[in-house]
Amino acid sequence: MGEPDTHAAVTSFLEGTTDCVFLLGADWRFRYLNKRAVMEIARGEDLTGQDFWDSFPGTAGSPFEHHYRQAMRDRSPVGFEAYYPPLYAWYEVHVSPFADGGIGVWFRNINERRQTEHALRTAEERYRLVASASADLIVDWDLQTGEVRWSGQLGSQLGYQEDLVRTPEWCAQRVHPEDRDRIAAEIGRCIENGDRIFSEGRFLKADGEYTLIQQRGIVQRDLEGRPVRVICGIQDVSDRERANAAIRQRNAELATIFGQALVGIVKTDNYGRVQAVNARFCEILGRTEDELKACGLMECTHPEDFEWSERLILEQVHKREPFQMEKRFIRPDGSAVWCRVNVSFVTGETGEMEGSIVVAEDITEQRKSAEQLKWASEHDPLTDLPNRRAFEAQLKKATARALQSGGRVGLLLIDLDHFKHVNDTFGHTAGDRVLTVLGDRLRGFLRKGDFVARLGGDEFALILEGRGELDITAAGASIHARLREPVVSGDQSVNTGASIGGAIFPQHARSADELLDNADIALYALKGSGRGGTMMFEPHMRDKAQIRSAQLSLARTAVSGETIRPHYQPKINLITGEIVGFEALLRWHNASRGLQSPDLVQEAFNHFELASKIGALMHERVLHDMRDWMDAGLPFGRVAINAAPVEFLRDDFAEQLIARVEEHGIPPSLVEVEVTEHVFLEAGSGYVTRALTRLKQAGFRIALDDFGTGYSSLSHLRDFPVDVVKIDRSFIAKLASEPEIRAIVSAVIDLAKTLKIDVVAEGVETEEQKQALIDEGCLFAQGFLFERPVSADAVSRLLRPTDGE
Repeated sequence: MGEPDTHAAVTSFLEGTTDCVFLLGADWRFRYLNKRAVMEIARGEDLTGQDFWDSFPGTAGSPFEHHYRQAMRDRSPVGFEAYYPPLYAWYEVHVSPFADGGIGVWFRNINERRQTEHALRTAEERYRLVASASADLIVDWDLQTGEVRWSGQLGSQLGYQEDLVRTPEWCAQRVHPEDRDRIAAEIGRCIENGDRIFSEGRFLKADGEYTLIQQRGIVQRDLEGRPVRVICGIQDVSDRERANAAIRQRNAELATIFGQALVGIVKTDNYGRVQAVNARFCEILGRTEDELKACGLMECTHPEDFEWSERLILEQVHKREPFQMEKRFIRPDGSAVWCRVNVSFVTGETGEMEGSIVVAEDITEQRKSAEQLKWASEHDPLTDLPNRRAFEAQLKKATARALQSGGRVGLLLIDLDHFKHVNDTFGHTAGDRVLTVLGDRLRGFLRKGDFVARLGGDEFALILEGRGELDITAAGASIHARLREPVVSGDQSVNTGASIGGAIFPQHARSADELLDNADIALYALKGSGRGGTMMFEPHMRDKAQIRSAQLSLARTAVSGETIRPHYQPKINLITGEIVGFEALLRWHNASRGLQSPDLVQEAFNHFELASKIGALMHERVLHDMRDWMDAGLPFGRVAINAAPVEFLRDDFAEQLIARVEEHGIPPSLVEVEVTEHVFLEAGSGYVTRALTRLKQAGFRIALDDFGTGYSSLSHLRDFPVDVVKIDRSFIAKLASEPEIRAIVSAVIDLAKTLKIDVVAEGVETEEQKQALIDEGCLFAQGFLFERPVSADAVSRLLRPTDGE
């Protein structure tokens, strides 16, 4: 090849290279620039023949000037890299001297390479920093050299020195034998197919203990896709695994508790849909888990509890506060089950509600027991009717409703007449039978809205709402007629009767308590006028009730203060004028008024307890006085003591009196028991007959007081053990002025003589009355004509002989 051909070939080579080339003569002028150089540094301008330093003044003092002049001066090649600010570029430069004294410059723009290298250095620095700061172990396995490098804190935690080069074999030997093949296979598979590496296994620490590690990594490949490097991050997950194991254990325990809990547990979402439910809840509701998930809890709620419980839930959802309620669910068979339901709400990390936890306890049996206890506390066990407690509550509700609506409430108080006589005569079994039957009869009178109760003993009450006065009165009459019908108990027929007192709200009362008081006043007024029938309250009855209350209060004061002082009125033999005996009369001492007559406590003798206490005190005082007179040798004859009808109702009157007489050592023949004809007309007359017969047998004398005052019956003289008849003062007062009265008195005296019964005239106040009695053949009398009632001390003075006798 000739010189021209060589020159052409070199020129062609220089123009075709990707590098920039220019030639400088010894005079620093451009002799040649290839196209690449023209475009790169001359921006397309041909610089041939121009001075380099003039064309590129920015090279002055730069590495470019230093190395160019060095190559020109030393005639030796130079290579360097430098940044040229005017062009914002990095260049790799190679300078070669020519024989003619010039130099040739080859250079290329290395901006991209420099950026790549910078990024790589930055990445490597970051990698180094991360690795040194990381709690994990960074493993870098060079597949070409087989070197394994560690970095990170975990290495030292495992007990091994960091930054040492290890081999894959060294690493594999420290993997637990049971995990080694599996992990090696996982890494091999990922190297082969390029998947990310993930495995867990046990790794041997320097102290000989194994710890659980988890490794995640990638396989790096070259441009041809060959694996060249494996980089993994390794974590010690033994603590996490222990925590997870504890969580799994706890979850298992919770699952066991959830499944075997004695209460029902449900997890619902925000829409009330069941997400999880335990077996107990399924058992309580009688439904499967799938059925509950399909229908939800509200669909299983009792219709009567649906509205209020849904409203309560919505209110509590807004508050996000747990709450409790008691409600009913419906089982598939239609039966209701009561549950105590506790609801709490589940919220997420952001505070949004994610659902609720419902814990339900079956309290059906508890509710039944509570309802039974409540029923028992409000009902009479014998008749199954509501008791006084329930009655009082119902009466308040009824009057409140009437006050609001403008309606009426009628109240009928029913008292069985002489029920104690039924118990004593027929036995308590028969008495219970009577109460049960009468309770059923009263229940049969009820209309819708009515209420009947047993208040206790032989007392019943009927509340009638929304009825007029005539209707209430008619109801009382019907009830009275029905209660009078005999009750069959075994082979016995028991006759019954009732007294009914009524009042109407608001006509007769302004409150429930006043209504009850006024009905009771009407009942007592009826009893006072003769038992049986129905009587409605009238305002004037309250005055009598207040009098009654005042008298009872005075009587209680007299009894509690033991202020009773018996006084004695002599009985006189009209022929001889001698004292043949005394009648003991009640007197009691009032602190401010002095000695008082029994008229002020008259109502006490219709009250069983008070009459019995007064009678007992009188007996003690009279018998004590008689004992004193006997010890003093005074001839006092017989002493008569009065007995109220109600005193016989305990049915031990005779036994009590006999015991007291024996205790004081007084012969029964010196004691006379006075009763009025009323005792034979009461339903308890059987007690009276038995008591008087017993007293008669014991030696007591029996006197029939107030004979002829409207209740007289000659059969009383025949059928009862009467020793004395006392003619009432109302006859004696008219004896001298009215022939008809004198004829009656004469007839009584004659009849008594025939029956061998003594006659005593009461209330004799004039000589004319005395003479008339003598003329009719009456031997005994008492009255103010002879002596007023006197104290025990005065009796002693009356009985002591006077001087000269």
